[in-house]
Amino acid sequence: MKYIYYALSFESTLNVLTPIMDRLLFGVIFRLTFLTRHDEKIWKEDPEEYIRKEEDVSQITTDNKNLALDLLEKLCKDKKTGCMMKMLKYFHSVFTMNVDPYDNSAPSIIVKEAVLRTMGTLRDLILEVQEFDVEDILVKYLIPEF
Repeated sequence: MKYIYYALSFESTLNVLTPIMDRLLFGVIFRLTFLTRHDEKIWKEDPEEYIRKEEDVSQITTDNKNLALDLLEKLCKDKKTGCMMKMLKYFHSVFTMNVDPYDNSAPSIIVKEAVLRTMGTLRDLILEVQEFDVEDILVKYLIPEF
């Protein structure tokens, strides 16, 4: 992930990745943001330890979730990639149609949690897009699940 992140400084890297961007976004990067069984176990046994682990500065640079989110943010900031709109369409599909477009299945709570985590990372970019109302989605589709 880190290699790709730094390689994106060169336009030739983006040219190579463009044909496989959807697979990279949804099959690799987004999937790395999912909670693991280990994460779930820690959350159930000791929520405070889970939060400490998530916020541990020494692990931020090596954690796959953080690396994936950094890469995703960099791709979404680059308007030439079209990644931001692809991610927004994905979020919309997961919440409003209750379908994970990557595999056409009903999204699990793990997928929805990853969407929320990703939305948090991309919050500044999302707020720039006026057609996407985050509050509306949260009120209509997320809060009723809890």
